[in-house]
Amino acid sequence: MIWSVILLSLILAGIAIQLKAKLKRLRAENRELKILDTENKEQLHSQKFNCLDAFPEVILVVNKSLQLVYIHPLAQLLFSQSEWSAEKLVDIKQTLIEGKVGIGIKEVILVSEFMQWIEEQIQQEVEHCEKDFVLSAQASSWLKSEGADGETAWLLRVAKLPEYLMKQEDYYLVHIHEKTEDWRLQQTRQDFIAHASHELKTPLTILLGYLEILTENGSNYGVNKQGKELLDTAYQQGEKLQLLTQQMLNLSKFESSKESMLTIEDIKIKDIFEQVQKDLQSLIKKQDVKLSFTTEGNITKNITIKGDNFYWQQIIYNLFENALKQNKTGALKIELNVKEEDEHLIISVIDNGVGISSMDVPYIFNRFYSVDKNYTGTKLRGAGLGLSIVKRALLAHNAHIEVESIPGERTAFMIYLDNKFKATKED
Repeated sequence: MIWSVILLSLILAGIAIQLKAKLKRLRAENRELKILDTENKEQLHSQKFNCLDAFPEVILVVNKSLQLVYIHPLAQLLFSQSEWSAEKLVDIKQTLIEGKVGIGIKEVILVSEFMQWIEEQIQQEVEHCEKDFVLSAQASSWLKSEGADGETAWLLRVAKLPEYLMKQEDYYLVHIHEKTEDWRLQQTRQDFIAHASHELKTPLTILLGYLEILTENGSNYGVNKQGKELLDTAYQQGEKLQLLTQQMLNLSKFESSKESMLTIEDIKIKDIFEQVQKDLQSLIKKQDVKLSFTTEGNITKNITIKGDNFYWQQIIYNLFENALKQNKTGALKIELNVKEEDEHLIISVIDNGVGISSMDVPYIFNRFYSVDKNYTGTKLRGAGLGLSIVKRALLAHNAHIEVESIPGERTAFMIYLDNKFKATKED
């Protein structure tokens, strides 16, 4: 019996020694895994920034205190070459990779307009935001390359980085994109349209005046029946050219205007609707169209918005005219609807016409774009500026427009108003 106990004790002792040895090995392996995990995290952290290095434009990453976490190598192209050399940027990057945060973004971005906007977005903890900047020649001296002169144009973006990338605290990516060349090209194009339209307006008015006299009193000037038909065609084309000129002038005005140039007043949507009905009366009667003004929820028909009356007349007029011209047959119904949804006031122009192809939708707000592809010389069509004017006028009001269309069933242009221009509700 004693020998059995001794034998059992020896067996248990052997098992205990083996377990202790295995536990020791497991602890050693665990320490090695922790070391490898730390090394992998450091390598991942470095590679994460290497991925950003491959981006072809300037990127900065900052924390909520506006301290740099990352700076892109191309930043040297934006700043004074003497102060921000390539060698210094490499030193800064290495310091940041080692986790020694402390360099403020204000030491890098020396343009006050940029810094003020970036600081505001980070303080407000925005998820994503972007803004265009046009800097004076003096302000651009901090950012432009040596060969650039005069004003420069920039697009800035601020975006909050996902938690799985940066787990310690909130980090923000700042993207700086120069668009001076595109901006100058756009300015040149706008100036040309504005000047050409202005110069064409007077001679066109004179020509149309003479054509109208000849058309109405052709017999007094020896014009026969065939000549009158030719004059009618010339007058019709002249009117089209005059309308195109006026639309280009309106578009030029909208593009050059800033929010501060708007004449802000209280506008009743019902008054705009009634005026548009009056202005389009001939088309409405000709096509036997049914127009209606509706509201939803607690919005009444006396709804009042704040904005520029001229702009809003242009917006609603062009949307209704577009619906009428694109739907010349069938029992057409056009509805102006106002509702409130998710703290937005939505003003919609809805019709039950032919609709818009999904292939055309992305381009319909481009200048001179026409959905009607079946154009012939004997058929007049719009210049493709109406919707472009609508978009520009809405941008002046910090509003935006979206389109939904089911071909053959329904098309809806929906305007989303910014809080600043939002409506007041009256009984």
